[in-house]
Amino acid sequence: LLVVDGNWVNKTHFSKGEIILLHKNPKINLERLLENATPRKVVIDGSNSPFYKNKWEQTLRACGVPFHDISKQGALVFTPEIEVQNAPNKSRCRLDP
Repeated sequence: LLVVDGNWVNKTHFSKGEIILLHKNPKINLERLLENATPRKVVIDGSNSPFYKNKWEQTLRACGVPFHDISKQGALVFTPEIEVQNAPNKSRCRLDP
């Protein structure tokens, strides 16, 4: 689990299939983060503002990355898996201007 929050600095090496938690409105370029990471899922918790959540959801849909918004969908229960299934295609991870 990689927690990305307001104190996060992009000096992290990502593991393939990691779950990314967006917490406390981190000031990140999610599209750029997804160029370096292949998350199994991105979790958006209730500490984030609607503005950021909407922006991130658009990016995640465009990139084909599964996500879960806790404030809309409730708690996320998962079991760790060794193999990544349905990894996003990074070539599709570009938003139209």
